[in-house]
Amino acid sequence: MQRSKLFIASELDESLIKMIVTDYQPISLVENSGFLEYSKKLQPLYKVPSRKTLTTKLLPNEYNKIVIILKKMLENVASLSITTDIWTSDNNIAYLIVTCHFIFDDRLYSPVLATREMRESHTGVNIANLLSDNLNKWDIKDKTVTYSLGQRI
Repeated sequence: MQRSKLFIASELDESLIKMIVTDYQPISLVENSGFLEYSKKLQPLYKVPSRKTLTTKLLPNEYNKIVIILKKMLENVASLSITTDIWTSDNNIAYLIVTCHFIFDDRLYSPVLATREMRESHTGVNIANLLSDNLNKWDIKDKTVTYSLGQRI
């Protein structure tokens, strides 16, 4: 009985992560009394993971799985395009976003590879260095055919 309970819990944890990511839900959802009541009605044995468990264990684990899949896909792609933009948050923090576009198995993919804080001034050299670091991290620098920079870059 204990083994099947763990198996069910892991499946429900995965579904919870998928819902949060797909529907852009806040992680604090797991603290909402209505959500907790709803979850209890669906599966009384399921203990909804805490916000801390989501951020320190479940989300990082899912992210790492996706990174592995994406890196394998990118290994098999001959060429790709990169788009970038810099935006500033409400807290006046600048971020560089790097998106990769490629075709794999006759399907277009456009994953965001990085959203990185940009503390340096937005000079061409600083942007190029940050972009280059990200392309090297994903081992795609030599596969990149086109770059498109945001309007304000």
